[in-house]
Amino acid sequence: MPNTTYKVRNTSPTGRSVVIIFDSNQQMQEFLRLEPNSPDYLVKPLEFGSIIVIIGGGIIAFS
Repeated sequence: MPNTTYKVRNTSPTGRSVVIIFDSNQQMQEFLRLEPNSPDYLVKPLEFGSIIVIIGGGIIAFS
């Protein structure tokens, strides 16, 4: 949903991940390095056209 703040975390017990969020103008808005079993992190509100890139072996959960 646009203009909604989300929480993101890595639920994997062993895998690390990186989450990168770009806005609709391809400007990087967030860069998160998530360790295994990470706490929740708040990300800026997403908009239509946002691009989310997830790299790594973690299990990423948005809520």
